[in-house]
Formats: sequence, C-alpha cells, structure tokens
Amino acid sequence: MKTLHVKFWGPTSAYQHNKTYCYFYEGDDAAVGKFAVVDSPSSGYALVQIERISDGVESAATKRIVSLVDDTKYKTILDAQKERQKLLSSLTAKDKRRLEIERFAYLAANDDEARIAIDRLKEIDKLLAS
Repeated sequence: MKTLHVKFWGPTSAYQHNKTYCYFYEGDDAAVGKFAVVDSPSSGYALVQIERISDGVESAATKRIVSLVDDTKYKTILDAQKERQKLLSSLTAKDKRRLEIERFAYLAANDDEARIAIDRLKEIDKLLAS
C-alpha cells in the first residue's frame, strides 16, 4: 500500500491549491503528475493530481483513491482528430487548386482574353514563389 500526496485540481475547487492531501492507494501504476479521482468529504468525486508517492500508509491518509485516470486513449483520439483535420485541409486546398487549373485550362483553350490573363497569372505566381 502507498500514500499518494495530491493536490485538488480545477479553478472551482473548495480546497486550497497549495495544500497537499494524503490518500492511500493499492497498486503499482500511480505516478507523479498523473491524475486520480477521490471521494472528497465536501464535493463528492473530485479530480486530483499526484504530487508525491510514499511507501506505506501515513497517518494523514484516511481515505482511498477511487481511481487513477488513464487519458491515453482520449489523447490519442484528440491527436488523431487534429491530424485528420490537417490532412483534410491540405487535400481540400490541393483539390481547389486542381479545379482552378482545370477551369483556367478550359478558359484558355476557348477564350483569347482569358488565355492572356491566365498567362499573366502564371508569371505573377512564379514571381511570388521565388
């Protein structure tokens, strides 16, 4: 059994943010910096962050940790969503450019003024790219 020294998390916590509270925990998967849920006397289930871990049960530890929070899957999903959005944005931009090229190619083949304007756009694009 171990004693976890924790601080309550969140801006609306009724607890002092600078004070450390002790809870006991059975298991080897606790780590400093990880989050856990405790059953606090005044506000029910509350989120805490582990500040320190001691072997054995200290007298200040009178309650158990309810559960450790494993947010690995959650963070993986968030990262995947961000990557998906980035890829979709990139592909959408490429598709927009492809459609623009196809439209301009049609105009250039069928309209002399459009061909001249498109040629000038190409020159400007080359200048801006350099």
